[in-house]
Amino acid sequence: MFSDRWAGVILSTAFFEILPPARLKTQILATIRAVRHLQNRYVKCSTIESVLTLPKQYPNVRVQPPPEFLPTKYVTAKGLIDAAALRVGIAQGQLDCPLIAGVFPTFNALFDATDDALGHAITQALRCGTQAEQSVTTLRLVATIKRMLVFENVEVVAAVIRDKLKEVVSEFPQSLAELEDGKLRRQPPLPVVSTVVEASGVVKPAVLDPPDVDAPSDEGSIGESIAAGRDVLDPFIVALSQRLMTKGSVKELLRHLVAHKCLMKLEDLIGHLHEEVLGRAAGKERVQEPEGTIVNGKKNKEIWDAEKNPFPGADARYKLEEFYQIKNKTGSAKGSDGEKLGRQFKKLAEKYPGSKRFYVSMIGRSLAGHRSMGAFLRTDEEAEVLVGLAAFQQLGRHRDTPSIVLDMVLDEFEAVKSELHYDFDTVVDRMAAEWASKHGDEDPAHGLLFDMITGDPDLQQSTAYLKRRSDKAERRLQVRPIRVRTRNKVEVEPNQPA
Repeated sequence: MFSDRWAGVILSTAFFEILPPARLKTQILATIRAVRHLQNRYVKCSTIESVLTLPKQYPNVRVQPPPEFLPTKYVTAKGLIDAAALRVGIAQGQLDCPLIAGVFPTFNALFDATDDALGHAITQALRCGTQAEQSVTTLRLVATIKRMLVFENVEVVAAVIRDKLKEVVSEFPQSLAELEDGKLRRQPPLPVVSTVVEASGVVKPAVLDPPDVDAPSDEGSIGESIAAGRDVLDPFIVALSQRLMTKGSVKELLRHLVAHKCLMKLEDLIGHLHEEVLGRAAGKERVQEPEGTIVNGKKNKEIWDAEKNPFPGADARYKLEEFYQIKNKTGSAKGSDGEKLGRQFKKLAEKYPGSKRFYVSMIGRSLAGHRSMGAFLRTDEEAEVLVGLAAFQQLGRHRDTPSIVLDMVLDEFEAVKSELHYDFDTVVDRMAAEWASKHGDEDPAHGLLFDMITGDPDLQQSTAYLKRRSDKAERRLQVRPIRVRTRNKVEVEPNQPA
């Protein structure tokens, strides 16, 4: 959950206390268990030395002042420390906050503090619990203070992450059928054409009724799955995976396939997470998708409009002073996208004189090979393009913004998995049993190939497929009522069969 270097920092304070040998061993094991539990992931520590090895801290490549909201919200650095202690659940009197504030008396000092220095001050200030409990409390408090230094409302950001992750985790495959055919869900019925008779007698098309998603399909093979045929498991990938990684084990093969499906869904989410999370960092405001304006009969979301699109091209902004387009990687947009974004940002420069514009990609070591930077800067030469650590530190201002964001995402991911009861190993075991029941001992590649391409012939040939859909739609129209609108009410008359 928190950075692995903290395992070493905290354990080093526990290992060298003067304790009886038996108690020392017990204390060491208890501390290791506590840190591992808190991290929610396995920490490899076969020896004390491996735990005490601390990774390098992030260099401060883009030095910036603390966010302006800090003195407004907390007044003093001690006020933030008090609020963080309360959030962690430390009772009054159990932490000497003035002692910590004495080491970090200003927001600047707290903002620039290293994990080591902050953790040491907290450890000295704690007035309760065993050493193992103090270790866990220190980890939690350091992480909480750093989050509160970056995000004005930590709960809102955590809720956004949680909601986004829920959408994705709920779509993880949980059965063999979902793995083979994609996430099964009933296909909405075809749109229903209905009419409205005005009081004047004029018949007009009505707004279509929302589809009855839960209505049973009288032709299940057509309405059975909206995913079937789109996101099916590729038997050729299965065959190659089996030869490459699993040495013939069906269970290991399924483990790799399920992991691949889950990671693909998570990959689609990451870019949106960066927009939602970092778009709220350091007092910034997330810019929502513009409504767009009607131009030549079509909705246009690119041009500037004072009400419907006041910040074209921006995913986030800081007041009217800074505007950001946030991408995941430097290859996320092609050259023509860069030119379009440049035009939009040039318009922002005209509408908000003196503003700064940033085109940022979160993951990457270098701008070399950036697909759209050249076209973007040719159009808005005063904007700046950032990647990697420079992008994270520009958005969050804090030196450790990358690890702060990653730890928050991991925290919420663990919470979502627990809430939705998604256990990867259990899912794989279930699928292995379903596979054995369905395919037996036959070769997985050839068995799956036959299964994934063999079906109702009428559903594989457009002539027959479209005729069945047309016949089904016609039958539904024959029993649909006509709504008659009078001045004060809508009256429903039964439709007559054709």
